[in-house]
Amino acid sequence: MKKTVLISGSGSGMGLLTAQTLIKEGYAVNAGVRDPHGRSSARREALEAFARECGGTVKVVDLGRGLITHCTTA
Repeated sequence: MKKTVLISGSGSGMGLLTAQTLIKEGYAVNAGVRDPHGRSSARREALEAFARECGGTVKVVDLGRGLITHCTTA
């Protein structure tokens, strides 16, 4: 059974690096990105492509600042 993690800030920087590392290590990653279907859609698509290339699992979730519904649906 895969371990599942939720990483906030997965669109760039340390959050992105952590998500990529854990995807490669076989974790199921829920990657928190602000507005993944809008202004950050390129970041979402790149992370999904990375997971496909590695044979990993990623679900990009909207963790917009201050929206509790985003956190509970993740």
